[in-house]
Amino acid sequence: MDKSSRIKLSLLATALLAAAVLWYFVDSKPPHVNGNFQLGEAIIQVEVPNTLAGQYQGLSDRESLCADCGMLFAYEEPRIQTFVMRRMKFSLDFVFIRDGRVVEIVENVPPPGPGENPVLINSSVPADAVLEINAGFINKYEIKIGDQAVLTKPE
Repeated sequence: MDKSSRIKLSLLATALLAAAVLWYFVDSKPPHVNGNFQLGEAIIQVEVPNTLAGQYQGLSDRESLCADCGMLFAYEEPRIQTFVMRRMKFSLDFVFIRDGRVVEIVENVPPPGPGENPVLINSSVPADAVLEINAGFINKYEIKIGDQAVLTKPE
């Protein structure tokens, strides 16, 4: 192997090592934390993904979600949010939240059927958190725009 090839190989190995170290530190947190979430008068047990990988996975590939459970996605700044029903197996309600209040609701979004593209859900207003819950939850608990939406007890 000539000197040029050794240098290229060394640079490639260094880059791979740096990428592995970066991935470890970025994605080495627990995949999620658990807590209770107050939505209007309802209390929901939530998982809060801590990593980009956890946020990307979301509820995909799960068979179901307990009746009073959900997944909460929290962001540092309010922005228009986009979610995808990728590899979902059950319908969801989406609650878009800003500053601890419900700002938008999208109900009963179905999972993709065989051969269908997954549905995209876009908020029409900026939100700093999004709660995914079982379809029908919003109707059952009469959740509405302006309701309080607060993480009450992280574990």
